[in-house]
Amino acid sequence: MNAVPPNVLQKLFRSWETVHPYNAAQVVKVCGAPAQANVAGAWNAALAALQLGPAGINCETLLTPSLSLDEHLSAELNRPFADDVDAWPFRPFLLRDGDNSWIGLTYRHCVADSVSIRIVLREWLGRLAGASPAARGPVTHVDESYWKLFAARDGRVRLDQTISTFIRGHQRLRSAQKPVTSGDQDYPVRVALGEAPAGLIDALRRDCRLREARVSDVMLASLLNSARRHVPLQLRHNRRDVAVGCIVNLRPFARRDLADAFGLYLGFTSIVCSPKDFSSRSKLLQKVRRQTAMQRRHGIAPACTVWVNAGLTLGRFMPKPRLYHFYRKSMPLAAGLSSVRIRVGDSLGPEVLDYVRISPTGPIAPAVLSTTEMNGRLSLALTYRPSVLSEQSARAMLDDFVDALRVS
Repeated sequence: MNAVPPNVLQKLFRSWETVHPYNAAQVVKVCGAPAQANVAGAWNAALAALQLGPAGINCETLLTPSLSLDEHLSAELNRPFADDVDAWPFRPFLLRDGDNSWIGLTYRHCVADSVSIRIVLREWLGRLAGASPAARGPVTHVDESYWKLFAARDGRVRLDQTISTFIRGHQRLRSAQKPVTSGDQDYPVRVALGEAPAGLIDALRRDCRLREARVSDVMLASLLNSARRHVPLQLRHNRRDVAVGCIVNLRPFARRDLADAFGLYLGFTSIVCSPKDFSSRSKLLQKVRRQTAMQRRHGIAPACTVWVNAGLTLGRFMPKPRLYHFYRKSMPLAAGLSSVRIRVGDSLGPEVLDYVRISPTGPIAPAVLSTTEMNGRLSLALTYRPSVLSEQSARAMLDDFVDALRVS
């Protein structure tokens, strides 16, 4: 599976897997009930076209669970893949839903990001719909390091500014409350699914254009408010703020075009707000906007590169069971956000009715919300740790998040 050596983020995610599976999933809802043999055949044809299936490996297994979608996803995120860096990293599945069907796959997140998985899904669904020959050739792979791709500008590394941005971000997090932990019981996760009311995301985008605001900023502010209410946090006299993280697609920041590259090119940013920032929705949004603007100005990609390298280096000198404790102390995030918008040009086909992405929590946060916007729909998937959040609290987080978008 590995055409090139793993980059630094892939190595970091692999280190997290030594404690608990770090799996992700993506699934689409399609019209009708395609035959299992056709779905499996299209899967294998897609892998062959993209040249993702190594010779001699059995890629024919297609799971057909009898569980509900959220139950299946919860089980899959907790089920490890083979303990081998070259082991097959995908588990495709077909799940009936009344007159329609869910087609998707669970995957080791260290192998691919959301852009890469959409390449696979697009080819898979195209083959299932009878598209031939393939709309694209084999996937491309990049062997340049994160440092060369993201930390340099015009061949020069802006080390002073990059380090300064990293340190400032770390200092802000020292004031944030740490989430409650539960020792060894802290690792398993569950998935809660939801969706915003019809028309909500389009109305939000129109409102944001009028106010010259970013939809991502509104979502971060909404998540901050929801996490503050429902995620159990340890209140200390020197830690009264609340922090959330945001998963960032680094591909647009690279020195070369990565649009069609198969791999993992993500980064992380964080937003920290004090109690007084929560006094009104407008004040909270203003605080979020200032921080995200500063991050863009100072360089998101270089700072992420330093953070990932620092995390990997420190993890090498630490007993694996202490990884979660270390991250909760150094990056005390109440929740995380992964937001993707599927644009018209990225369409997965007219037969696709819905698209849901599921992100892992890892050692960083007890809850991660994945939002996926497509054709005026906003699908939600909250991955959470039941040792920290009850199912009722997880559902309340989703409801509060949607309510905040409705009135923003």
